[in-house]
Amino acid sequence: MADKPTETPTVVLEKKPSLSFVVAAVQAAVSNLRSQPPCRENAIALTHLETALLWLQKRSLEEVSAISTKRASQREALWVLLDNIDTADDACREHDDVFRKRAQAQVKLRFDIWRPDEVDGG
Repeated sequence: MADKPTETPTVVLEKKPSLSFVVAAVQAAVSNLRSQPPCRENAIALTHLETALLWLQKRSLEEVSAISTKRASQREALWVLLDNIDTADDACREHDDVFRKRAQAQVKLRFDIWRPDEVDGG
């Protein structure tokens, strides 16, 4: 009687896994396969898993780069906003009410540039 192949367990996740979770899972699979006796099937699986790790690393680097670029743009925009408030202060030295109106208009723009509750990459 031939051994019946074991079924692969199905994992149901409650939420979408993060990229770091996926990388860790693939790394664990690679580690597990490397600890097994060498065979053709394991070698093929290792090749595919290692290829997946390379693509995931590339994706991770692209995401970090995109976030970094976005943050640099936000820093520049916030600096311009502060500079506009400083310019209004110089221009309206004798007219505090005018300065306050101009400054308040600029301050409202800060949430168009960045929100403290904003998630990276979102």
